[in-house]
Amino acid sequence: MKAFIAASNQNQEKLREVLDIIISALEESGYETEIYIRRQKEQLTPDQIMTEAFNLIKQSELLLVEMSTKEVGVGIEMGFAKSLGIPIIGVRKRGVESSTTMEGTLTLPVAEYETTLELSRLIKQLLIDLSAL
Repeated sequence: MKAFIAASNQNQEKLREVLDIIISALEESGYETEIYIRRQKEQLTPDQIMTEAFNLIKQSELLLVEMSTKEVGVGIEMGFAKSLGIPIIGVRKRGVESSTTMEGTLTLPVAEYETTLELSRLIKQLLIDLSAL
């Protein structure tokens, strides 16, 4: 099983630990992960970047979104996954402003975390809840 992880490209340094925990939780749950924002993209045009991201999403059985930052590209990835019928789950830091549009694409309600310590548990619970659908 493959999971595509979508997150803001603007806050990579702040999200480094969060993304590492997301990857670990998914891999511990049997998913192979892909996170596009960590790939080298300097030589690609914006069209090539989106084409590559869409191809990776098409190969995935799950889209997990870190939603602490609103970003158009992440919203586009969510809409694309939704159009393909790929389940979408989301997490965000507690207290961050929500996005009605982004949340409208989720398969399950967004899970909020206070600390990174609880993030792995939340993701594993989301996966259990998803499998029960």
